[in-house]
Amino acid sequence: KHHVGLRGMRTHLAAMARSMQPEEDPIVDTMERMQLTSICTNAWLHQAHFCGCLPLQIGGIVTSGLLLLRGFLCVLEPLDTYCWTLCFQTPESNTWVTAASWCLGLASAGDIVAAVSGVVALIRSNPLMWMALGLWMVVRLFLDCALAAVVCVYGTLDMSFEFMTVLIFLEVAVDVYLIIVVLQLLLIITFRSSVTEELKTLFMSAHLGAVCRGHAFIDNAHLVGAMLRNRHCHRLLVQGGADVERMSQDLSPFCEHWDRDDQEQPPQTPLSYNCKLLISSAIQEQRRAQETKLSEEHLILALCQSNRIKLEDMYRTVTHAAYAVDGGKIFEQIDERRKVESVFLQSQPPPGAKLFRCLPLEESVLVFILVQFFLCCTSLFLLCTSNRGVGIIFGLKTVHEMRVVQCVTSTVGVVLCIVGVCGILRHRHARWEIWFAAREQGGRYGATLREDFERLRSTHQNADVWKTMLQNAAGAVAATLTWNVVQIFIDIPAFCIGAVYSNVCGVYIFTAANFPRFGFFLQTAPLHCSVDDAFVLLRLCCWGLFKLYMVFGMYALWHEYAKGWTTTDLRWASRHLEDISPVPEDKMRQLAGTPKFAKLDEHVHLL
Repeated sequence: KHHVGLRGMRTHLAAMARSMQPEEDPIVDTMERMQLTSICTNAWLHQAHFCGCLPLQIGGIVTSGLLLLRGFLCVLEPLDTYCWTLCFQTPESNTWVTAASWCLGLASAGDIVAAVSGVVALIRSNPLMWMALGLWMVVRLFLDCALAAVVCVYGTLDMSFEFMTVLIFLEVAVDVYLIIVVLQLLLIITFRSSVTEELKTLFMSAHLGAVCRGHAFIDNAHLVGAMLRNRHCHRLLVQGGADVERMSQDLSPFCEHWDRDDQEQPPQTPLSYNCKLLISSAIQEQRRAQETKLSEEHLILALCQSNRIKLEDMYRTVTHAAYAVDGGKIFEQIDERRKVESVFLQSQPPPGAKLFRCLPLEESVLVFILVQFFLCCTSLFLLCTSNRGVGIIFGLKTVHEMRVVQCVTSTVGVVLCIVGVCGILRHRHARWEIWFAAREQGGRYGATLREDFERLRSTHQNADVWKTMLQNAAGAVAATLTWNVVQIFIDIPAFCIGAVYSNVCGVYIFTAANFPRFGFFLQTAPLHCSVDDAFVLLRLCCWGLFKLYMVFGMYALWHEYAKGWTTTDLRWASRHLEDISPVPEDKMRQLAGTPKFAKLDEHVHLL
């Protein structure tokens, strides 16, 4: 019974240990392996270059540019605009050539998407998006081999077989080299996005310590020696009860600095097996804490898991050295710091307002309103002089009824654009005056507009004037925003009608030929899109998406004027801005047919 009881207890403890482990996730496991590989190869990757002379980041930009160029060139062939790979010297009924043409069209779309994804990944240091580009390049390599087989077998290129083989070999060689560059950049981006700056400095210090001693590997002793020189790690070890003085004496050979010329690059030094195990354990600690970046705290927790810092130095300098430490106290200190940071982050307002993650909100909305003002004035000028609408900018025609609608919308747009611009400028002017007045009365420089105005509300003579200017500015932006929302619902049918009358993709002829018939459409005049039609549709889609995003930015600016804070992060916006309307509440009640204020019926008897 005693044996069975011990076995059951052992099984229960094992189950508890498994429950404490994070759940297996293939994507997370892949990212952990990438993170460990990026740390192990970081010293070597920083000395790698593109084409032997350019930084790898330039190589990533060149790779994305080549993908984008190849995508645009390949998309022309399926559209019968320009043939450079599958010139149809064989009969059009050839199944393999037709399939290769369709695959080339799909590959062109994939190249364009992958190129855009690569540029975004480089800007935002996103390893997943860059990995998607790398996976696509591998798929594209196999697809190129299949297309090369079709080209060689059917001789679609007007050149000799030998020259054709050389060209295909060069293309495959370039693709393989670019894949290698993408893999190197993937490790660099992973290292930058998953390791804190403090830990990067610690790794570099351990690397230089190993170089100074002439060691061929970076061991745990080098990492601990670098930790002793780090203030935060030193404080955590002291709080954990470690004998820091003894550790410093024993590890003094590993605490030397790189005293050579700063311009001289230290030689490449790989990590030892024990060091890789320690970093892998630290990555597991990061995963348990559900933090996005690996820090020196995770490394200390992994080092002090058994309440003893064990150093099995491969150079026999501190052979089998062990230092007692209370890992529980260190974990409590780190956990307390995390709780304080979580409370601080929860009390912070939403992320700052930036359009496209880089442009200031107010100035961007102001420029967009000025562009709208220019377009409205251009539309009125064209309607008065040539009886044509502003749709000619997008390559569209119009009819008399739509010209009347454009005249009305352009006139209203000119007026409301002026109102919006004046509102933004008045708000900026009022803010500057409030800021200078608050500084004159001793206000702090980092204060918000609300704090400065509350300081001046009862003491400054222009407080009421500033309040009126701020409120009127919010109302002006609200009016411009409301008109932009209405204009979106007007532009959609207007652009559709213009596309039909312009016979984009043969829609007008197709409709005229098949409209008198009943039932299914016949192929009397089938739809087909030329390159010009595709560019017309592309311009319309880009303008529509851009206008939708700028209207959202205008809504965020109005929210800042009216409520004192705003955000352009869609996740925060959907959580905090969903129940807010730029139309005043009393006006909404009037539109709904309800009174402005709740009234108590005189015939109701209160009990």
